[in-house]
Amino acid sequence: MKNTPLKYSIGAAIALLTAFSASSNAATPSILDNIGNDPAGSSMVANFGGGEGIFTAAQGFTTGSNSYTLTSVSLLFNSVSGIDFQLGLYSNDGNTPGSQLALFAGPGSPEVALNIYAAPSNITLDPLTQYWLVASTATMDDMFFVTMTDDLSYVTTDGWSMNSALGNFGGGWMPQDSTVIQFSVNVTGQTVPEPSSVALAGLGGLAILFYRRQK
Repeated sequence: MKNTPLKYSIGAAIALLTAFSASSNAATPSILDNIGNDPAGSSMVANFGGGEGIFTAAQGFTTGSNSYTLTSVSLLFNSVSGIDFQLGLYSNDGNTPGSQLALFAGPGSPEVALNIYAAPSNITLDPLTQYWLVASTATMDDMFFVTMTDDLSYVTTDGWSMNSALGNFGGGWMPQDSTVIQFSVNVTGQTVPEPSSVALAGLGGLAILFYRRQK
């Protein structure tokens, strides 16, 4: 039989790898979400200086069995008085926030509504790992109220779970009663393919290339 030109064989291999990549990196909107629940109170995030204290709030969540690239988180607010609201992603340290992993980009003076905070582009969330969203402000007299809910149900598309909410009023992290922060790790993310899967796809492309060159 007539030999298939090398460029067509390479094209076939590239097409195979592209198709595999597209299927592995399908976008997943709102992987963890309780925004639709009825609100019940709020958690204060404020800075009153050394005399009265700095108030921070944290919400924990645990990922499912896949790795994802974090893109954004949304938060609901029911009162805003300030210009320097900050939201960070933290590691877990004994069921409390550990070290800061990333600082989200978003409105420092959020609307009394749903606000979106974008993650840096290089943040990958590991599977079966607990993380914390920590809300704070470094500006004196700033005060924000993040909406909470006592409905502990949530929507997840990949086995994620929502953990407890904590507050720190200067004396360490304390539970926020039986409520959680109303938010969505509408981490719209992308599944990160396992290295072994990528290698398998590459071998498949090489096999096609070899087969066609032998015909």
